[in-house]
Amino acid sequence: MKQLLHGCNQSDQAKAAYCHKLLALYDLADELNLSITELAIGYILSFDDIHVHIPGAREVTHLIENLNAASKGALSGDIVGKIDDIQRI
Repeated sequence: MKQLLHGCNQSDQAKAAYCHKLLALYDLADELNLSITELAIGYILSFDDIHVHIPGAREVTHLIENLNAASKGALSGDIVGKIDDIQRI
């Protein structure tokens, strides 16, 4: 997926900004040695106000990956802050 984002159409400013954010999230996940799924689930688990999170799983392997990601728990406040910074790009 990350490789596909490098070829994003830069002529559309909104799409380019979206691609830039996604690449930044993938880079952060790589930096933390996490999959993008682990980063996303860890982010959701970082908010006490979110009581239910239902990740999609089309295959048993997706369910296992989601469970493994959830078992790693919430992200640190510093990492949540980095993700929030990326959202503001």
